[in-house]
Amino acid sequence: MSRIEKKIYLKVFSTLAILLSIFYVSVVYLSDEIKLKTVEIIEKKEEIKRLDMQNKQINNIKENYQKLESNIDKISSNIIEYSEIYNFITEVKENVTDETGVKLIMVSKDINDINKELSYINYSINITGDFNQIMHFFDYMENLKYKNDIENITVSSNNENINIKASLKVYAWK
Repeated sequence: MSRIEKKIYLKVFSTLAILLSIFYVSVVYLSDEIKLKTVEIIEKKEEIKRLDMQNKQINNIKENYQKLESNIDKISSNIIEYSEIYNFITEVKENVTDETGVKLIMVSKDINDINKELSYINYSINITGDFNQIMHFFDYMENLKYKNDIENITVSSNNENINIKASLKVYAWK
């Protein structure tokens, strides 16, 4: 092999080495870029899913709010004004005995705030009567105009009467 041939081979070999180096660097660099872009695309898709879920939740909240807003007058009318509580309780005490035949003892226990506009008053109640009278009492309380809850019911009986001790919550606007 002559000197000229060796120089040509050396130039070809060095050119080939340079081209292979450039190819290797570009493949490694491009694969890292492809990986980064793939990760970015996946993150964007996850963000889109998260935003879509939030959008659905917001739409559900809007729908629920609209339903509540359309019933606000009805809900408000079922809660008594605080200033009317005494008259309401007096009326209930008088009417219950007349309409249901039970003996009712009510004692105010405490007032609990739900928020700055709404509270409820707890009453300890003791009801005595026969089975039919007790059922009429619960029906009477269920059909009152104003919101109330009877909770923590304890039942005892003797041969003639049933005795119920419970808590009565009456909701009131402040």
